[in-house]
Amino acid sequence: MKKASKLIFIFNQFAISPDMPGGTRHYDFGKELAKRGYEVYIFASDYSYQKLEYLKLKNNEEYVIENINGVNFVWVKTPAYKKNNYKRIINQIAFSINAIKIASNIKLKPDFIIGSSPTLFTAFMSYKYTKCIGAKYIAEIRDLWPESLYCLNKRLKYHPYTLLLKIISAYLYKKSKKIIVFTKGNKEYISKKSKAKIEYIPNGVKKDMFEEFDKRNIIRKKYGFKDFTFVYTGAIGVANSIDTIVKACERIRDEDINVKIFGSGPLKDKLKAEIKKRDLKNIKILSPVEKSEIPSILNASDGAIITLKDIPLFRFGVSPNKIFEYMYAGLPVLCAIEGEMGDMIRDADCGYVVKPDNPDDLAEKMIKLYSLPKQERVKKGQNGKRYIEKYFLREELVEKLKDFLDL
Repeated sequence: MKKASKLIFIFNQFAISPDMPGGTRHYDFGKELAKRGYEVYIFASDYSYQKLEYLKLKNNEEYVIENINGVNFVWVKTPAYKKNNYKRIINQIAFSINAIKIASNIKLKPDFIIGSSPTLFTAFMSYKYTKCIGAKYIAEIRDLWPESLYCLNKRLKYHPYTLLLKIISAYLYKKSKKIIVFTKGNKEYISKKSKAKIEYIPNGVKKDMFEEFDKRNIIRKKYGFKDFTFVYTGAIGVANSIDTIVKACERIRDEDINVKIFGSGPLKDKLKAEIKKRDLKNIKILSPVEKSEIPSILNASDGAIITLKDIPLFRFGVSPNKIFEYMYAGLPVLCAIEGEMGDMIRDADCGYVVKPDNPDDLAEKMIKLYSLPKQERVKKGQNGKRYIEKYFLREELVEKLKDFLDL
């Protein structure tokens, strides 16, 4: 195969194409880089972490290359898992090994390799591969691991798995010459542990995300939206604190307010059972949808909610993609994350910041937003949209990535 003049391999187990649920950061950047003369290969798992099922490969295929609008996705076979147990760790290790094997078999020599966490095995293996072929390596630290792991469960702080991740992260901080981070807080945190050049390239949205979507009434009927409807789109895990939304809905069961949750994760079944037990008619958990359907769902909603557990790390170490999408959709946002994300909501004046893990405060803010005159809600939503247009469009953020690659 002929080598491109500027070839980039991106290793991200959780990268997706628009026909899958999840975040499309690397696909969006890949499209823009292709316009600028780069050839991009994204190595990602065929096993969806959102749907917990295989989406791309046929039974006997180890991998397949799919070109989507100029971006080459390399879908890699990995073992299945259903819960956060040892099988998920095996899944991550298998991906990191299989992806490197496939990259070697493709017989292209990339100029740049981006190894993306939170799967540190992938970031580590892609670094070792880089040293073998003489490419330039950039570590992309999406979340802080293993800190996020033991901050959620203190019993895991000295677990052998956690200690292994500590060793890998320290190695990457020491060996990497360039590191990309998603938050200003992570840049400050990692700069104390690494001498690498660190570039802050936040999450964001693509400019044309809301150019096409279904009519509002069609989506509201399709998914049973009633009255004033808040939406949440994304993972349903321990870190996401979705139980806070459930408890808040119990407190406002007599209000004309509903919540629709589109997502999946290890706590989904437990929370659905809790909703049934409490006999809550104002909240429903639905299956995750393709990325391409998110604009239609947000357009049909009246407000958005984002929650995370109340741990110090989340005040500076997270950058959920969904918050940028909510704002760009022109939705007023209730943000139960203090620190960097909460400050963004305040700066944009596009909603209210809620005390994390506090269903009473969330219920109060839900009623407060619902009770605003419609023109004030619309104004808050438009404030958020303008804020994203000013600071967080991926078509402009990709210039920072391009400059950092060529630095």
